[in-house]
Amino acid sequence: MFKHLFIGLLLSCCFNVCFAQLPTASVLIDKGNKYAQSYTLDIQLECENAVKMMVSNYKNFTGAHWTAFEPRVHWELFHEDGEQFVYAKFLDKDNNEIGPVSDNILVDATAPANASVSIDMPNKVSNKKSHIVDLKINAEGAKYMMVSNNGAFYGLKWQFYEDELLDWELEKGGDGEYTVYAKFRDVAGNVSETVKDKIIFDTQKPFNCSVEINNGEKFTYRQDGKVDLSIFANEVDSMIISNDKEFKDAAWQPYATSTEWFFENGDATKSVYIKFKDMANNESGIFTDNIILDTTPPQDCEFYIDAGAGITTDINKKVHLRFGAEGASHMLISNFPDFRSARWQVYRNEIHGWKLEGEEDGSKVVYVKFKDDAGNVSTIFRDDIELKRGF
Repeated sequence: MFKHLFIGLLLSCCFNVCFAQLPTASVLIDKGNKYAQSYTLDIQLECENAVKMMVSNYKNFTGAHWTAFEPRVHWELFHEDGEQFVYAKFLDKDNNEIGPVSDNILVDATAPANASVSIDMPNKVSNKKSHIVDLKINAEGAKYMMVSNNGAFYGLKWQFYEDELLDWELEKGGDGEYTVYAKFRDVAGNVSETVKDKIIFDTQKPFNCSVEINNGEKFTYRQDGKVDLSIFANEVDSMIISNDKEFKDAAWQPYATSTEWFFENGDATKSVYIKFKDMANNESGIFTDNIILDTTPPQDCEFYIDAGAGITTDINKKVHLRFGAEGASHMLISNFPDFRSARWQVYRNEIHGWKLEGEEDGSKVVYVKFKDDAGNVSTIFRDDIELKRGF
């Protein structure tokens, strides 16, 4: 029993002596920080009585060489993100090798990627009076974020990353453009670039609105009912046009300053209705213009020379013309079927002293056609008379 106790005490003493003689050695990366944002860092080395050292990023010290011991070294890690190790071993003056020892650090030199902040509003235009919006947020690798209504982020603190912020209140004010800014940070401290998004608040309706048919003409006589619309409005994005003031079956279309338009068949006063909308969906009132569609030429037309007499003996070849044409405003009269040199004149029921053509007696013809205010022209009417002057 005493023999076993003696052997145990002897081994314990030897172990304690040997342990006490082992020198302390260590390597510390970047003062022991958990994360690093650079691939080049300071490392601290400790080893009692060391005169040489070997440092490597490889556990097997591939390519490393013994160098004079230094307690601090500016060291280059692998140029890649992730967990990295630094290994070190030492030699004392008696060429006793101590180590290896190691330390590790998480390297993250990449800022959060694909950063964005987006105001969740179609077309980035709103007609709301309150400047409250929802924000959609994205930043790969972000742990924290900072969101602000100004690019200086004055007085703000980092908050935990979220992929959306509801009911974000922009700066107070009236209509105009507003901006929201954001930047992001990962656990290593890398900060992204500042990103931003803009929105326009517009509560005003389109103004200076008008529509005009055929440049303000009173009539149109086109059989197909086609007219040209001249359109104008300020601060406008789209318009809706209809022949019906309730805009039944009409659809919004992009704003244009002119367009062709068609009225349904049937002579009458025709109206076109239009209203405008801006990008914020503010709608104008209704604007209208009208025109008279008249596709029917003068009706019940009649024409007589000397009240239908068959002969005239007037020495000066002058006759009396009598007309009838319902709806006529003008008439064109000529002694020639092609109306050469004739000019439209205001319609009247009779003309005294019309001079017949030609120097010789014989059958003489006068031609006439009628036109209304819309420009509809009748067919050609004619009458003839025998000229007999007796010489």
